[in-house]
Amino acid sequence: QRGARLRIAPPLSLLGADGSRPPPPVLRCRPEELIARAATMLFEPPFLVPLVLAAADCPEGPSPAPLWCLEAGDHGCIPLTSVHLAYAASEKRRRRDYAALFRKAIQEALLTCRTFCLVFGDDPGGEDVKNPDEAPNSWSVSEFFDDTSLPLDTFDLRHFHGFGGQNRFLPDDKRGWHCPIAEPGTPAHAPSPAALSEPAATPTGETAASPQPTVPPLLAPATLYLLHFALVSLRRIAGGLNDDAVREHVRIRLGGCIPLQRVGVIVVSAT
Repeated sequence: QRGARLRIAPPLSLLGADGSRPPPPVLRCRPEELIARAATMLFEPPFLVPLVLAAADCPEGPSPAPLWCLEAGDHGCIPLTSVHLAYAASEKRRRRDYAALFRKAIQEALLTCRTFCLVFGDDPGGEDVKNPDEAPNSWSVSEFFDDTSLPLDTFDLRHFHGFGGQNRFLPDDKRGWHCPIAEPGTPAHAPSPAALSEPAATPTGETAASPQPTVPPLLAPATLYLLHFALVSLRRIAGGLNDDAVREHVRIRLGGCIPLQRVGVIVVSAT
């Protein structure tokens, strides 16, 4: 059942006309609003992965639009937490360790509370697609799915977090409930130093030294590591498109690359 929910199969339409599933939501925002909108889409029902597109009037920045919009702020993505699918596909063709690209990016995103980002470039479709507007099949995330590098559950983060999926990517000392020992201190329930120094009385009235009780070390509060995840397409869309036209663009461009039933679309524009 979960496999069916996450299956990658480009539908004939995303308009929901057949009643099989609701069409993906389409939201619109300005560059400075993107981080908050993406987090809301990811962590509030129906818990969808944001797919970010740039409208024709979206301004350029240090990186191509809309990627630079997602890089803004303290919790945006950075090069260390982003993977460009064209590069990953190239590394796979060369039989290099392409899985390390995803593994390192997810680990860095978890440890720094930044966004893990998969970037689909603006390249035209290759020989393996029928429509030049389609992204190459080699960019499909199904080509890279692996429990230790790019888990299928990244598109179902409630399941990913609920079953400890992040532990596969964290260092040993940060997995599960392992916590560093806090600064030395005396817990509230421990005997006072004065009480510990008083000798205990024996039945004969003599005093005997009391053994010092062993106080367990305090543990620092546990840290909860959550993965923030987003998809970015560098293929701009024309200005003024209505929601259905945006959905059709997504279906054609990325229908064979991502599970469309698990994404929501955010269009970034200047106004």
